[in-house]
Amino acid sequence: MRGTIAGARPRVTARGAVSIVFAVHATLFASWAAHIPSVEGRLHIDDQTLGLALVGGPIGAICSVAVVGWALRCWGSRVVVRWTLLGYCVTGPLIGLADRAVLLFGALALWGAFQGALDVAMNTQGTTVEWSLRRPVLPGLHACWSLGAFLGSGLGLAGVWIGVSLAWQFVVLGAVVALLGVGLSPRLLDDPARPAPDAASDTWPEPTRTRSDLRAALRNPVVVALGLISVASAWCEGAAESWSAVYLRDSLHASPAGLGFVAFSLGMLLVRTVGNRLLVRYPATRVLPVVAAVATAGMAAALIAGGLVAAVVGFGCLGVGIGLVVPTTYSASARVPGVSAGTAIAVVSAIAWAGSLGGAPLIGRLSDTWSLPTALTLVPVLTVVIAVAARVVRIGGRYDSR
Repeated sequence: MRGTIAGARPRVTARGAVSIVFAVHATLFASWAAHIPSVEGRLHIDDQTLGLALVGGPIGAICSVAVVGWALRCWGSRVVVRWTLLGYCVTGPLIGLADRAVLLFGALALWGAFQGALDVAMNTQGTTVEWSLRRPVLPGLHACWSLGAFLGSGLGLAGVWIGVSLAWQFVVLGAVVALLGVGLSPRLLDDPARPAPDAASDTWPEPTRTRSDLRAALRNPVVVALGLISVASAWCEGAAESWSAVYLRDSLHASPAGLGFVAFSLGMLLVRTVGNRLLVRYPATRVLPVVAAVATAGMAAALIAGGLVAAVVGFGCLGVGIGLVVPTTYSASARVPGVSAGTAIAVVSAIAWAGSLGGAPLIGRLSDTWSLPTALTLVPVLTVVIAVAARVVRIGGRYDSR
């Protein structure tokens, strides 16, 4: 049977299908980063205007929450993944065609809405596969996302090098991804209408009918707390993405400055690759504090010691420390009582998106007031918060692998 939870083969097939969806989501997203400088030059805009235009993506993702939560309740993640993936592919070329900053903002907002909706839908499908297999799956799916991001970055750089325009790059990649989406969607599983156990529960119950809405999720303290934990993780990730190269170049006078983010990305990929096995053996309430402690120690030591090697190791430890936060918070939110999985994941995602907008600017403000090394001390503080919050909120229990 396809599209249903019946038999081992459909479950494994669905896991492979959603893994590819995660990978192509990241590939398309990461492929455009290398074109940002050329877009800025083509539109003849300054850095501040570009920064405002780039906010369109997160704003679109946040605004899609109410719609995608409703869509998931009506049609389920299997259908929503298919249509949001197609929308994600179709709207991408609009970014390359925008000839004014305001049009770039609008194109990014529309693209971001489909990107955010697909993110929620594919993670909801991931929790459905987890439920069907009775074991953790999301960390491995997010490892596929990380691999897809590496591939997309390489394709984007290659496109810039050979002179392919952003619009044509999106057309070609979008066509390939859309065809994959059409072929893969029948292999995904229908979401079970199941009651979600407590986020710390060790078992997965049999499905029954539930009803929930966006208001219930927004009023649920566990869902909100999981969202805030994701914000702390997003701030750490934003620090690595936006400030690691600046720190190596300006504070340490080291080259190549991009080594810090490369180490961070590899650390995140490593922990996500082994995350499924870790969470089979140990509950997330033990795993997250341990890896967060690795991040805290690594970043603190790097900032105290200074030097290129220490910084690269520190950012690598940071990737290890936060790589499992998003998969485990999404998985836990899908099991919060009284809230459907799709709606809970949508709310956690929206809180994380909204909160992430302030992370990099805050570090920039602190850097202007004191110094960038001082500002980056916020990162180990946040990893301590993640470690403590994971215990207090009790993110996930040990999975039932029967």
